[in-house]
Amino acid sequence: MTTRAWVGVLAVLVACSGASDRPKQASKPAAADEATAGSAAKPAGSETGGLGAPKIPWKDKTRPQRLEYMGLFVLDKMGALFAEWRPDEFAAKGAWRCQNCHGEGFDKPPVDFHMPRVAFPLDPTDPIGKAMKYDAEATRFMVEKVVPTMAELLSEKPMAEGGTFGCFRCHPKKGEKVP
Repeated sequence: MTTRAWVGVLAVLVACSGASDRPKQASKPAAADEATAGSAAKPAGSETGGLGAPKIPWKDKTRPQRLEYMGLFVLDKMGALFAEWRPDEFAAKGAWRCQNCHGEGFDKPPVDFHMPRVAFPLDPTDPIGKAMKYDAEATRFMVEKVVPTMAELLSEKPMAEGGTFGCFRCHPKKGEKVP
C-alpha cells in the first residue's frame, strides 16, 4: 500500500474514532450565519489548503490534520532528505516510514505518536558537541539539513535562529525514559 493510501486509511480511522486533542469550537452566532448566507460557499478546506491543512501552523492543527500533514508532507520531504544523504540506506521504496522516527507501535498507547522516541539519545549538556565526537557527518546533516527542514515543516524556527525547534524535539535526552 502506498504512503498516501496509508494516510487516507489513518485519517479515516482517526475521524471515525472521534479523537481530537482540541476542543470543539462553538458554532457561529446567527448574525454571522446571516452575513455569510449570500456569499458563495467555499470548498471544504479552502482556507487550509486541503488535506493536512498545510496553511495552518502545526501548533494550531487538529489531530486529524496533523496525521494527514505528517503522511502527505513530512514523510515525503524527510524521506527524500534522508535518501539524498544516505541513498544505500534510505532510497529504496518503503525504506523511510513513520517508524524511522516514531518507532514500532507509534500509533498505539502509550506511545500515541509521542516524540522524542527512537532517535539516538543525546547528552543534554552539549548535544551537538558530543554528537560531533560520535558521528560528525550525521551531526552536520542533522544541524544543516534536518533541523531547518523539520522546523519549517512545523512552522517554527530552528533554535540556532532564535526559534524553538532543536535536537530534543526528535531525540531523547540521554537517560530519559521514553514510552
